[in-house]
Amino acid sequence: MNEIQTIKALLAKAGLPAVQDDPEALINLSDEAFEALDEALDLAGDVAYANPDNEEVIELIFAAHTTKTHALLLRAVAASDDAPPPTPAQIRTMWSMEDLQPVPKHVVQQMAIPSDAAAIFTTFGLPAEAEPECTFYAEPIALTKHEALVSDEQEYLDNFQSYWVLGENMDGDLICLDESSDGLIVLLHKDFALYSASYVNSSIGHLLASLRAYDELMSSIDPRELVDKWPNVVAPEEAREAFFRTMSEIDPGTMMAGAFWAEELLALSGDLD
Repeated sequence: MNEIQTIKALLAKAGLPAVQDDPEALINLSDEAFEALDEALDLAGDVAYANPDNEEVIELIFAAHTTKTHALLLRAVAASDDAPPPTPAQIRTMWSMEDLQPVPKHVVQQMAIPSDAAAIFTTFGLPAEAEPECTFYAEPIALTKHEALVSDEQEYLDNFQSYWVLGENMDGDLICLDESSDGLIVLLHKDFALYSASYVNSSIGHLLASLRAYDELMSSIDPRELVDKWPNVVAPEEAREAFFRTMSEIDPGTMMAGAFWAEELLALSGDLD
């Protein structure tokens, strides 16, 4: 069996193509299926590196990558389905208004989001900067105006028409709001030259609460270690466990595999490869 056939066999083992357009199947994708996707991506990446003009392997990478990232995102969304957002009163106890940037109403009115999320944007907004090394724009920007998205796959391009860019992290990955998912907050990053979304929070209100919880986690670390050992810093186990519990209460999807905050916790646990 040649390498292309091996990749196809691994994708078939993961359930492709049947699972690709089946949200329920993606949410319930087995560990064995994820392992098959990872193995396919590793092998396809090696083949593409040796043969960058091989269109067939690029298509296989696209199929494996989008299936994996979409499955992880849907799992996290499902986990947070019933998580209530913090109330305005709760947000006021978390944040000083001097640290936030309310968004002009005329900008928010262009965003197709729930009324409670719109109210949080116009009343509070987001901080200009926040850990983990995130920068937030004074006004959200439509992704189609922020980025030049190029692909031969129209369905891929259509997926990003509903995105608004809120800011970015230190790696240049975009923190976005997805109108099509009731204001879901995702991290848009590029792998294999393809954009994909990973779960951040279920709403703008949940994001504000999560940023504060992360501040609490960071405050547990000796400031000298932040200077001397960054980025190889490990937070105290008790603080990490408290962060996990808090985030699981705020927004359970944040602690699912592949989610933004789960990855940040792994980084401060010394367990991120």
